[in-house]
Amino acid sequence: MLHAIVCGGVPLTAKDERLLEALLKGPEQPGVLARASLLVGQHAQPGLDVERYMAGLEEDIVTLRLRMPKDASRTWVIALLNRFLFEERGYRGNQDNYYDPRNSLLHSVMDRRLGIPITLSILYLELGWGLGLPLQGVAFPGHFLVKCPMERGMVILDPFHGGVSLSEAGLRDRLQQQGLDLQARPDVQDWLQLADRRAILSRLLRNLKRIYVDSANLADAIQVLNLLLVVEPGAARELRDRGNLFRRMECWGAAVSDLEAALASGGLETEDAEEARQALVELRARPRLLH
Repeated sequence: MLHAIVCGGVPLTAKDERLLEALLKGPEQPGVLARASLLVGQHAQPGLDVERYMAGLEEDIVTLRLRMPKDASRTWVIALLNRFLFEERGYRGNQDNYYDPRNSLLHSVMDRRLGIPITLSILYLELGWGLGLPLQGVAFPGHFLVKCPMERGMVILDPFHGGVSLSEAGLRDRLQQQGLDLQARPDVQDWLQLADRRAILSRLLRNLKRIYVDSANLADAIQVLNLLLVVEPGAARELRDRGNLFRRMECWGAAVSDLEAALASGGLETEDAEEARQALVELRARPRLLH
């Protein structure tokens, strides 16, 4: 259930949610992921001109196509794309201020030429698809990557670091740096989980949710959760998280609604479910629900 008003008087509209839902139900084709990602930015910049940014992407694709010979290999096209994005256009990973929310907003990334792995990967995917590359998103632990099947084997690319190709040893090092158990899962291929556009949007929105919650920007966090629940309808943890945010904002009725829905879904872990039940007991003990 979408809440029409965020407590505190910030109005929300269902327009973007409906557009996002329609995009996700449509066919997999170039442009859909970028457009959906741009819609996410509407909460931060109302009236955002999505079409202007989409036109900019299409213009870049046309520019690149004009530079491609008809018989260009995938290796050649990847090199072209890397030069264009990271040398000519100057896109780079924002290592100095990684958790700036603008790094997770595609329109801001396109304006500032700064991003994080997932937003730079979205740009990389869209441009690559426009050039005929069969690119795939990879939900690698802690760092989103891009995969491209080649004439023989595949390459794993890191748009956050200029589109560099990662070796198996390099991937293994990254997993070890995160303290992950490679003895239980020794095959690096097992960690290269492919992500479709819905999974990519979910990861993008969860990044934003975490940033807004950590900075106590609760109104924006709730708007992002509204979108996340369009991408993943009925997701128990997201309903639980939105309910807890409503509690912090003293939106008692909305908090009860979300926590009840989270419990009813049966998707919470035992400890999380018990915390939700306790929160509901406290909420229902109030003399009356004000919102």
